[in-house]
Amino acid sequence: MDTKIKIGRQVQILRKRKGLSQDALAEMVGIDAKSLSRIERGAHYPAIETLERLANAMKLELKDFFDFDGRPSVEEMRSQIMRSAQAAGADEVERMVAALHSIFSSGEK
Repeated sequence: MDTKIKIGRQVQILRKRKGLSQDALAEMVGIDAKSLSRIERGAHYPAIETLERLANAMKLELKDFFDFDGRPSVEEMRSQIMRSAQAAGADEVERMVAALHSIFSSGEK
């Protein structure tokens, strides 16, 4: 995956963890929301100064934007589950629910 896409995903994930909208974060950083959207989509590399301002606004360290462990974040996995459930038919949803019940009740006695 392209580095600018990875950085953009990190910016988006961290922004959402902080409970900030694109508009709110963009205003805090002094950029327009469209610029922040382009960064989050990986459409262009942010300047290092912009990354520093993003980190400061979210009370993070600059290195947090480069913390790629190769695993999808919890937010990404939840989104993937939701997309799958929304695209599934009734029978598939029933099987998903049964599988989840099986997974989460397996430790109960």
